[in-house]
Amino acid sequence: MAFDQMTPRPSPARDGGSSEKRDPRAGTWDILRAVRDTRRSLGLRAAHIQTLQALLSFLRPGQGNVVFASNAELSRRAGNIDERTLRRHITRLQEAGLLERQDSPNGKRYRVTSSQGMALSFGLSLEPFFAASERLRRLAEDLEIEKREIRYLRKRVLVSLANIEAAAEGPTEVTTSLRRELRRSLSTAEYHQILAELPCPEVSETPCVEETSLANSAKMPVNDGQNDRHYQRSEKERLESDHAKTLKVPEVIETCKEAMAFATSPIRTWDDLQRHAYDLAPMLGIDQQTYIQAAKTKGIQAATVTVLYLIQIAHRVRNLPAYFQSVTLGNRAASFDVARAIRRLAAV
Repeated sequence: MAFDQMTPRPSPARDGGSSEKRDPRAGTWDILRAVRDTRRSLGLRAAHIQTLQALLSFLRPGQGNVVFASNAELSRRAGNIDERTLRRHITRLQEAGLLERQDSPNGKRYRVTSSQGMALSFGLSLEPFFAASERLRRLAEDLEIEKREIRYLRKRVLVSLANIEAAAEGPTEVTTSLRRELRRSLSTAEYHQILAELPCPEVSETPCVEETSLANSAKMPVNDGQNDRHYQRSEKERLESDHAKTLKVPEVIETCKEAMAFATSPIRTWDDLQRHAYDLAPMLGIDQQTYIQAAKTKGIQAATVTVLYLIQIAHRVRNLPAYFQSVTLGNRAASFDVARAIRRLAAV
């Protein structure tokens, strides 16, 4: 059955291009990262996330959330998967509540617009993906809390087992059995059960004030004043600093692991990195015109690495599109050295 959707769409003459500024997809990267982190809970695999990323890469600011690309084009951008696999992925994303089909009578994907600015859109709607943003973020936060608790409980068990073996001057039947048990993925309840049954007192615990303080400070967004002070340097220092073209591909791949997690095909060359950054830029809310202008002004490699760098530090930046524009085209463009930023990040 065909699914028709009629939505008002202001004409360019009346809109004046402002719809691009109001584009609700500026937080796309955060939502996509939440889907990646919670994919097992959603019943998704890494391949499904790659297909979702390919779908998102076809969206453009101010043009709605429906993808009109053909299966052949989607397959190519999703890493040249075959169309049968693509259809399975689309069905699975739909079942996970991240995608909605809006089929036309003939099965084609297109949009038609009336003279009054009304539009009929037929294609693959990603509106459910954006509508689920808060739910996905909460789920990701809950899973991160659970993972942290499991890591902590696992360390407690391992330290207790080490204490038992130290007292017994070697492995015991109990510790050997428990170490085999730890090879499985255990829940928090199972770890608590193991700790309760250990034949020795538990490890003493103390509140870690320093860690709490650091965790709180890490959550604080970076403001312009801090960034300006951090990156200010003299003209001489700027001229002597490294340029993006001095970076090696493996160096960028190793440092920008967050961005690499969303690669739909192997990344080996600068051309691979450039294509990947170009696909990721819209997900950060960076419109095509800004990205192209940045590439012309700072150089294609600098624009490429800046996108990948921003994804790596996304949790510390309040407004990613504004940050990108500031360091490539704005008042911080002259002082921002992305090669130095990458190497500083790699050294942390």
